[in-house]
Amino acid sequence: MVDMFNVCYFEKDYTKAKSPYISPVYASTEQLKTPPPALLILADCDSFHEEGALYGRILKESGVVVETHEFEDSIHEFTLYGKEDAKRGWAVMAEFIKYYSLL
Repeated sequence: MVDMFNVCYFEKDYTKAKSPYISPVYASTEQLKTPPPALLILADCDSFHEEGALYGRILKESGVVVETHEFEDSIHEFTLYGKEDAKRGWAVMAEFIKYYSLL
């Protein structure tokens, strides 16, 4: 399944895997100075959790405003299922959008 997703991003040209447009953890601090504030929703049981946390640290080091929320015992697509963790995630997203859209 991972191979299928990879093909969607770089069509078997794995030299592109470290492009910041595919994986922003490879972006330079200079490239990261212009993004708007970032909201990171990190699911504890997600295989991408550490990569997301690293991306948050890189953004912060670049001067980007970052708000990070950890969801313990949650899986990658937890916001799709409507359980309590999803409802909290939706509330976090809504508040973030509302706050930054009023600035």
